[in-house]
Amino acid sequence: MGEGRNIVAVMVVLGMLLVLSDLVDARTYVVGKKDGSCSEDICWTFNVTDWPKDKNIASGDVLVFNYNPSVHNVVFVDEIGYKTCTVPKDPRYSRVYRTGHDHIQLPDFGPIHFISSVKDDCKRGIKIEIR
Repeated sequence: MGEGRNIVAVMVVLGMLLVLSDLVDARTYVVGKKDGSCSEDICWTFNVTDWPKDKNIASGDVLVFNYNPSVHNVVFVDEIGYKTCTVPKDPRYSRVYRTGHDHIQLPDFGPIHFISSVKDDCKRGIKIEIR
């Protein structure tokens, strides 16, 4: 019976190491930040659509959205929501963030889409797609 417990303990430790190794590999990106330039650390703003293009962003990475919450928001949407700049009514396909300093870990599926749903923000380029 003691050997069985040891095997279980070893399995648990190995599982924890696997999870921790994924966390160590994760990177953090400030959305919209280019060469350290953001107006007062507000980077989630107009014309950020091309921001992800030169990044090697992967599942498990964390995106940081810094913005003025009285002016913008961040909404996780599906591809239709991204293309049409609309928030799906089904909560499985949308999630709204409003803190102004949102840290969002990317899921294991993609592509991933974010927009600002305030007024014409999305149509004016406050949206990104992560592939």
